Amino acid sequence: MKEVLYDIDHTGNKFLIVTNKDAKNFRLMETPIDKTTIENWKEVIPHRIDVLIEGIDVFKDHLVVTERKNGLLQLRVRNVNSGQEHYLDFGEPTYSAYVGANREFNSAMLRFNYTSLTTPNSVYDYNMDTKDKKLMKQQEVVGGYDPKEYSTERLYATAKDGTKIGI
Repeated sequence: MKEVLYDIDHTGNKFLIVTNKDAKNFRLMETPIDKTTIENWKEVIPHRIDVLIEGIDVFKDHLVVTERKNGLLQLRVRNVNSGQEHYLDFGEPTYSAYVGANREFNSAMLRFNYTSLTTPNSVYDYNMDTKDKKLMKQQEVVGGYDPKEYSTERLYATAKDGTKIGI
């Protein structure tokens, strides 16, 4: 199919497929490894007009979905056994975050990178079961920087059609 994109990962007895087929902002599908034709695909995360699925990271017991909503990256963690989900709470209204190098499939630990206008580049390990976050490394800011002396906020402008646009 022309202009249809697929990104495929394998886990257990199935393939996970991130695709824009019938989904401008992508959706997540799954299919058994022995029945990969499209009629066997099952929707896991449906298409949403306001959320772009950028990719997935697969672990033995977890799936991390990188999504973009209102211009911000969100990390959605799903326990593949229970189906329970949660989003990482970064605690700031504006930031940049992305999944780091996670080479261990059998781990409940997610490594991610984070920075904001008040937080220097940081690397965290996040336990996807307990939701505990541990700072592993942070870029040093010289000159007596104190993040408590700064604040950030996210502002929006309203377009003529009523759409809110992040500033």
